[in-house]
Amino acid sequence: MASTGRFVWREALTTDVNATCTFYKALFGWTLKPVDMGGMTYTLIHLGENQIGGIMGQPPGMKGAPSFWMSYCSVEDVDAAAVRCTEAGGKVMMPPHDIPDVGRFAALQDPTGAHVTAWKSKTPGDGPGKPEVGDFCWETLGTTDVAGAKTFYNKVFGWTNKPFAGGGSEVFTAGEHDVATLMAPPPGVPSHWMTFVVVANLAASNAKVVELGGKVMMDKVPVPGMGAFSVIQDPTGAAIGLFEGSM
Repeated sequence: MASTGRFVWREALTTDVNATCTFYKALFGWTLKPVDMGGMTYTLIHLGENQIGGIMGQPPGMKGAPSFWMSYCSVEDVDAAAVRCTEAGGKVMMPPHDIPDVGRFAALQDPTGAHVTAWKSKTPGDGPGKPEVGDFCWETLGTTDVAGAKTFYNKVFGWTNKPFAGGGSEVFTAGEHDVATLMAPPPGVPSHWMTFVVVANLAASNAKVVELGGKVMMDKVPVPGMGAFSVIQDPTGAAIGLFEGSM
């Protein structure tokens, strides 16, 4: 399956759905469509005709946790990925579960505490295409144990590694596709996954973030030969990256 080992969905788990929807709709121009999922409302993120992610309130078991973005990695077998997670020293935070007519998932935590979801769609496609403005484009794992993370994710998702062309970090790969950057986090920052969205103008988007009540945590970080990114925090506290350039 062409999408295996690649990130295919992103989801905001937020303490305030209305505030999150208002912020990102204004920042990225997304179209947001609430859907009744039987006992809960799930807001689908549309970019043009494509569904690219979702927004939902945090489940009761996460009460007190900050808002955050979760990235979904496509796998051939969710149950097998959950078993490999445990065998590699991680935790299965939510065991394999079906979403009727949509797919199957399991929420995982690596040995250093970073969260990611294993996902298998009922209707697998060809995998993500070239990202456009407003689309999710990349993932970064900031981990307190780089060597351990390589071992864990190589086993769970079947990834391999290579040096990052810009230096200073490594890249996880799935076959011929680069899928994520791997590096140590800033001092005092716990292990985490971060997703990035393409913007047309980084400076203008950063200004818009502040105007909308968010914060710019890292203003502009050059990526040699590619562009530049910033790291921002939405009004509910969730961090996400903005990227200007070419992938």
